[in-house]
Amino acid sequence: MSNSIDFSVFSQPFDEQEFRRNVLALREPKNVAFDEKILKTPKIVLGIRVPILRQIVASAKSQAEEIARNLRTDYYEFEMLKGLFIAQVGKGRTKIENSIAVDKVLELLENFVPEIDNWSTCDLMCGDLRIVEKNREHFIPFIDKCLASEREFVIRVGIVLLMKFYLDDDHRAQTLEKLKNLKSDFYYVNMALGWLICESFLHDKEQTLNFLETAGISPLAINKGVQKIRESYRVSLEDKALVLKYKRQI
Repeated sequence: MSNSIDFSVFSQPFDEQEFRRNVLALREPKNVAFDEKILKTPKIVLGIRVPILRQIVASAKSQAEEIARNLRTDYYEFEMLKGLFIAQVGKGRTKIENSIAVDKVLELLENFVPEIDNWSTCDLMCGDLRIVEKNREHFIPFIDKCLASEREFVIRVGIVLLMKFYLDDDHRAQTLEKLKNLKSDFYYVNMALGWLICESFLHDKEQTLNFLETAGISPLAINKGVQKIRESYRVSLEDKALVLKYKRQI
């Protein structure tokens, strides 16, 4: 389908009504039932595939900030697009532009993140926020605010950003310390914690085993971490057997 789409319509000066009309024209009804099942979003789903959403962003990247500020998120795909456009605001900047972009991205995230209601928007946007990697210290207050939230996907944003950009040798200990008492009943928070535990294990086994042993997080999160470690093709059979002893009773 993407070969027959005229993406040039998205490079025209931004008009929200026209932009929305062009996106709505790309709906793929055959995908809707599956997307609704895995996303569990209360928003209307159009079934548009992620590669097509990315092509829309690429076509309109020169207007990324305007679109990120003005696009309403009443459909799942508009929510996803808004997150991707926010990430686009931080891309391809000179050193001076980068400093300005950090402030813009933080402002946009503060306003947008409470609107997120599904794991997909959270994870895709966070993975695209490469500006965080070059400006880690600037984003820590925002991440701490996310972790202190009472909203499921706001907390998940904080966890996924930590997983993506703060598990290097200089930041991993601080990251695990931030999370050691993040006990939550939210399913998608615990799934993100489990994912982060696995990624941390791939960086430093001993440090992560200590976290598994001492952390005050939900047993569901610990057990998800153990499961994902055991499923990883990058973990030895010996280590897969080792982590079983860290499973907790639920």
